[in-house]
Amino acid sequence: MGLTPHRRYTLLAQFWAASFVVTGLIFLFAPLQLGAQMQWTAQLLGLNGTIACAPDSMWHVIALSLMVTVTMLSLQTAQDPDARAPYLTLQAAKLSSTALFLLLAARHGSIWILAAATDGGIALSLFLARRALPKS
Repeated sequence: MGLTPHRRYTLLAQFWAASFVVTGLIFLFAPLQLGAQMQWTAQLLGLNGTIACAPDSMWHVIALSLMVTVTMLSLQTAQDPDARAPYLTLQAAKLSSTALFLLLAARHGSIWILAAATDGGIALSLFLARRALPKS
């Protein structure tokens, strides 16, 4: 027998939480290398522009605190898939960053589409998985 919709949603949210932890740790300890890897990936995909990383700055700290926040929200929604608040808050974070990354792409180069696609993909995957949950 396959996984229930609740179990699939829980596993997906846990996967994103783990991904946020790994990305946050890389961003904490190797932000310049992460930026360089994003540049390399964007060039491989034919995207133009640059993404500047600002280690040891206010922006670095804010970004790291956001990674902790989305990790916690992802863990909370995994723990209770029917709870609306963690899910909606995580969706608000991912959808707003998607929109802002698209704005950056329009202003500063298509490389920002890479970031928009990542966050938009996270939001979409959670939406589709949650939509499959039985209505209570």
